[in-house]
Amino acid sequence: VTISSITRPKDGTDMKPVGTVVFAFAERGEDAVNAEEKLLPGTTRAQIRHQAALAALDLLCPGGG
Repeated sequence: VTISSITRPKDGTDMKPVGTVVFAFAERGEDAVNAEEKLLPGTTRAQIRHQAALAALDLLCPGGG
């Protein structure tokens, strides 16, 4: 899993607001890389980074297990 995000207010735009996070992930044995974009809640960089980490874990372990 890799994460790219916009977490600083000066970097946000109307098209890509602060909180925009893109996740890319691949599964062993698969040729394709999957990508998913989300707009995560939060008003600070730390809040958005925390939400992104939780979302990445959910991609690795859907359903919590």
